[in-house]
Amino acid sequence: MPCRVCGQDSLAFNVAFSNQSLAYCQVCLEGAYTGGHEPDKAVVLEIVMQLSELEFFGEAPLVAQLKQINSLGHRGISPHDIDRMLSLRSRFKPSEWSWFELLAESGLIKDGVRTARGTKILARDGHLCNSLYEKAVDDFFHWHNISHEIEPLYPFDPELNPEKRRRGDWRLSDGTFVEMWGLLGDPLYEMKRTEKIALAKRQNLTLIGLKPKDITNLPKIFEKRIK
Repeated sequence: MPCRVCGQDSLAFNVAFSNQSLAYCQVCLEGAYTGGHEPDKAVVLEIVMQLSELEFFGEAPLVAQLKQINSLGHRGISPHDIDRMLSLRSRFKPSEWSWFELLAESGLIKDGVRTARGTKILARDGHLCNSLYEKAVDDFFHWHNISHEIEPLYPFDPELNPEKRRRGDWRLSDGTFVEMWGLLGDPLYEMKRTEKIALAKRQNLTLIGLKPKDITNLPKIFEKRIK
């Protein structure tokens, strides 16, 4: 079967997010994964904006999310759109550019403010997030109608939360706390993370802890909650 991008011989295969068979040769797949050298910044900005519209509802994507096609749990993506996603990826290497600068110049994070500990930015639903990773998770909840409260208070605990000031990143409608562990390796942050995990266990709370590498696996992690 001919490759949908270059026409060379390839094998047909199926993916969960498309209801039609696809066919891409190894060269085109590897090209989409590794990217190409595009020296023109204006062209790269246009590529980033097109990928944003195709896969992220016009929101700012993370570099890690470009390592694979982002269905975000949706089904029935057209083969034509998948062709474009692969072709766009093959034209540039995100690592050759300042990703924050590209997002800012493209207008995708025009409301974001950089701080020493991340980027404060509004999510799709208006929630103020403390990083692009938090925004990616909050947007995912919004797109799939997963009810979520931001910065919920953890319950009182005489040792781990005596003043009831400890907050989580999100609480879902069933009481599940969700944390985006974004500063792994920072001693103070690791101490707080350990205390939150211990607090959740002591209070019999369900806690879902996300790491940056989980950002591309959100549909699997929350598959039972996707509507």
